[in-house]
Amino acid sequence: MKKRIKLTDKPDIPGKLIGIASHYKEYALVWAVNRITGFNFSKIEDLNFKGNIFSVFKYTDKKDDTHLLLANKSSNAILIPKYKTIDFFYISRKNESELKTIVSEFLKSDKINGSFILENDKLLINILTELFSE
Repeated sequence: MKKRIKLTDKPDIPGKLIGIASHYKEYALVWAVNRITGFNFSKIEDLNFKGNIFSVFKYTDKKDDTHLLLANKSSNAILIPKYKTIDFFYISRKNESELKTIVSEFLKSDKINGSFILENDKLLINILTELFSE
């Protein structure tokens, strides 16, 4: 049975998210993100999209806000080809100012090659809607 994250009856997809590029394996990258954010992301059930498997990590903070790290690459596919240089998407409902702070902190890490704020595109919104719905 697939696990789904139910946030609301109508998914409240963030308007912006952070793209992360790294040459490190996912466990090292997630460890670095945990250190930077003070969160404790843990792996949840993978996202199966068009027959390809993408890793998903989740953290729920004290305010019950859900934060996700979604892999953009599987062993043989890219989730969003438009962003082929991005390895992970950091998805959160933080405001743009908070996202900018996170990006600047990410850029200080030796495990992260690049990080920047992205606007959601149509395909990414569809994937997030699927991920956030029952």
